[in-house]
Amino acid sequence: VMSNDALYSANLLPGVHHISLIVEDRRGGIDEVHVNITVASSSPDVSNLTATPNTVIIDELVTIKVSIELNDPDGTTNQLVATLTRNLQVWEFNLSDDDGDGVWTGEIKITPGEVGTAQLKVTAIDGENLDFTSIGIEFKEEESDNTAMIIAAASVGGFLLLSIVVGMIIIRR
Repeated sequence: VMSNDALYSANLLPGVHHISLIVEDRRGGIDEVHVNITVASSSPDVSNLTATPNTVIIDELVTIKVSIELNDPDGTTNQLVATLTRNLQVWEFNLSDDDGDGVWTGEIKITPGEVGTAQLKVTAIDGENLDFTSIGIEFKEEESDNTAMIIAAASVGGFLLLSIVVGMIIIRR
């Protein structure tokens, strides 16, 4: 017995369900109706994939945090896998929805080895139903600051130029 109310609604999980409606009046009369319902599994739908940071420096340890939204009306999707690939380097990790809000998160620590764009692909697995989406993460070399070297070279060049000018003035006298 699910309810004694005149109107009742329920969310049924995928599968075959047998529903019996039994009506009893006050005089003891009973009538019964049966129906079989087959509920198909819904496919997962992933969207709004984000990764922080989306640019990382090679040869440095960095933590990449991933977030994605999952819409699965029947609630049967229980596995989201993230794969980060750059040529021969492949990192794989699972995502989870700890608070049940439909936003799945996860993180991984990596040390990229080469410059380029890596592909972050997140796949939602619900039995035989799949959905995936991907974004790029940029692997860059550390930018070196040449300001000090430029100032030193300009100072030396200015000193040499000033020395030549002073030397020429002395020679002319």
